[in-house]
Amino acid sequence: MTTTKVEDTIRLILLGEILSSGLSIHRISRDTGVNLATLSRFKNGKRGMNTSTAAVLLDYFGYEVKRKG
Repeated sequence: MTTTKVEDTIRLILLGEILSSGLSIHRISRDTGVNLATLSRFKNGKRGMNTSTAAVLLDYFGYEVKRKG
């Protein structure tokens, strides 16, 4: 699967936020409702993340997601 520059940027932002937050993925999962296994696989580079999950996490870390147009 090929990723776009935007997807790569979002992935890096989320990884950076998860790692620098000082929060466990258990806490992030509990706070956001995002499946713990999904977060673990994402953090460990085993899988990507769908758009809706990424939007939930971006919102959790204080980013605003808007539809263009």
